[in-house]
Parts: sequence; C-alpha cells; structure tokens
Amino acid sequence: MKKQDFKVLKTKDLYPFPDNPFHVAEDETLSELAESIKEFGIVTPIITRPKEDGNGYEVIAGQRRVRASELAGINTVPALSCP
Repeated sequence: MKKQDFKVLKTKDLYPFPDNPFHVAEDETLSELAESIKEFGIVTPIITRPKEDGNGYEVIAGQRRVRASELAGINTVPALSCP
C-alpha cells in the first residue's frame, strides 16, 4: 500500500479529475454545506492525487466540499494526497 500524505491545499490548485461521473449541484444543500464549513470547518479531508502535468491536484473525492469552501470564502481545504 502506498503512503498518503496529509496536506492543506489551496482551492485554486484543485481540479476535478477528467473521468468524474458526478456533477456538483449548485442548490440549497450546497449553501447549507458552505454555512456548516464556515462554522465547523471541513471534518473529513478530501482525497486528491497530483496532476500528471505537475500543476495542482485532481480531486478524487470531495468536490462538493471544495465548492462549498469556495462559496464560504475559504481558500484552503484539508486533503489526503495519494501518489
């Protein structure tokens, strides 16, 4: 098993991975998540991997948390980065 690194990443350096079958719905629940993140922060880190070109990270799990953080005005998120 390969090691995962814990990091705090800037949202501007995060990108959805190309084969992601899910779409982040811009709805009331996303606004509620943004308010929760403002109050409590992100409890569960997102999961990322470095982009092949070396510029940023692909979000494997947690794209909603990233978008809600942006709506909340928070520009960093906790992440586990997989090689």
